[in-house]
Amino acid sequence: MNVRSEPEATGSARTATGLPAPTSNPRFPLLDSLRALAALAVVLTHTAFVSGAIFNSSFKGILAHLNIGVTLFFLISGFVLYRPFVAARERGQSPPSVLRYARRRFLRIAPAYWLALTVLAVVPGLYGVFTGNWWVYYGLLQPYPIFHAGAVCARHTEGCGIAQTWSLSIEVAFYLVLPLYGLAMARLTARSSPRVGRRRDLVVLAALGIASAVLRFWVLYRPRYTWMYGTVLGHFLWFALGMGLAVVSVGSHGREADWGPTRFLRDHSFVPWAAGIGGFLLLSLRVLPVSASPYDLTTAEQVIEHVGFGLIVLALMLPAVFGHDAGGPVRRLLGARALRWLGDISYGIFLWHLTVMFALADHGALTWVPGNRFVSLTLVTLAVTIPLAAASFYLVERPLMRVGGRRRPPAAPAAAAAPELAQTAPA
Repeated sequence: MNVRSEPEATGSARTATGLPAPTSNPRFPLLDSLRALAALAVVLTHTAFVSGAIFNSSFKGILAHLNIGVTLFFLISGFVLYRPFVAARERGQSPPSVLRYARRRFLRIAPAYWLALTVLAVVPGLYGVFTGNWWVYYGLLQPYPIFHAGAVCARHTEGCGIAQTWSLSIEVAFYLVLPLYGLAMARLTARSSPRVGRRRDLVVLAALGIASAVLRFWVLYRPRYTWMYGTVLGHFLWFALGMGLAVVSVGSHGREADWGPTRFLRDHSFVPWAAGIGGFLLLSLRVLPVSASPYDLTTAEQVIEHVGFGLIVLALMLPAVFGHDAGGPVRRLLGARALRWLGDISYGIFLWHLTVMFALADHGALTWVPGNRFVSLTLVTLAVTIPLAAASFYLVERPLMRVGGRRRPPAAPAAAAAPELAQTAPA
């Protein structure tokens, strides 16, 4: 899962992190590194499960809850994709083009996913892909009750399609919902001042996020509705947190040095990270049990995990959003070239790693590096997955992103086409 934001204009100015100075709708390049950390967290929690480290390692609590990487992906998507809608509304401009938005989202997600699904269905082989249910897997419709997975997939869910793309299905559903929400909020706030509009937006997001959390836990033990648990309906709280951060970011743009909270975050980036990491360790080691399935948690534990993960990730994102052009140890870490490169190819890491990991484990990769089964499987999985992800990025994803990012040349204005008419036109 990979989402990018683009600046409206580029410039030559550089910042304390060595990155371009911000524009009115900046790209927030440090989010690339957070995306890399999210992908690595997902890989680690899967290799920990297959190697047994999730049950017998001294760090089993941490490894078991590195699925927080999915939370990070969702908050980043909510922030990056909703911010242009908020920025356009603040400036009194038309919302971003829905057609261009849809084209970019399609080209960013579908071709690389279809390539990985097809290749992995052939080598090493995935259940279900080349059956009558092919349209379900290629359409990312697996979470919905519209087909019967079959006995083989019921027994071997890890090899039924690309198993981890349940979260990608949620992302795609969010992509479809977001323009509708953006247009609705533009209409709701059309006659309001920017400050009132932002407040209304935050209230609506809070209400929808809470409603999503309530629905999530209401359907959990009701078999008829359990499918909603794995859809955007059950995860909108995380997207809403990212979208709320986008609203605050737009409202504070240009006055980060004047507003107390953002000034504090610019100068003390380690504080939200310390809070986020501390909160994660507390939940992982003290509050939540070690479990490979959410169904092993009580309702109270699930509420704590779902809400807690959202708040933890929100804290981790703050230094990359507010004062991302400033310095500090956290931003220096996030500005590391290697980490940002892994962020570029993180979508491919997410797509390829699980099937690659199972295939390698079946061929003895748990013992290829002596000493520790978890370390061995993790290193070997990354050694194979990263080149595959890089090839996907450079040969498929980046060329298509460039196609999706192209704008049609604007039509010549009347003043340029007929200067003699422009001189007599009313101001």
